[in-house]
Amino acid sequence: MKPGATLHRAVRWAARVLLVPVMLYVFFKATDNSPVSEGIMLNDKVLHMAAFYVLAMLTDLSLPYRRYRFVIPFFLFGYGLLLEIVQLYLPFRSFSSGDIAADLAGMIIYFSSVPLLRKLPWLTCLTADCQHRQPG
Repeated sequence: MKPGATLHRAVRWAARVLLVPVMLYVFFKATDNSPVSEGIMLNDKVLHMAAFYVLAMLTDLSLPYRRYRFVIPFFLFGYGLLLEIVQLYLPFRSFSSGDIAADLAGMIIYFSSVPLLRKLPWLTCLTADCQHRQPG
């Protein structure tokens, strides 16, 4: 095993362990009926971007093989669309195309930041060109 492979494997498994709870938390917050402060309402789109940045990173780290890379944006777009459709049927929430746009912006920002993130020692194997990955 190449040096660093153990670290990359640990990062991949940590991302996999965190991905489902984070997705469940985002779903819970998207369908929650608790009162929302005015400050959060003003920053709603920023929160959407941040959530989908983190979801894109965790999904990308969880599925590091190149053959899965093109699926990630579609998977997350579908997840964001599902959240908005669920909100459409909740009396205390509403469907927002602005939220979907913010979700997409978070994913775009993440994939644009990958070259910078690869410079971090524990993320050097992010999304492509890792020698211990399966070919794809």
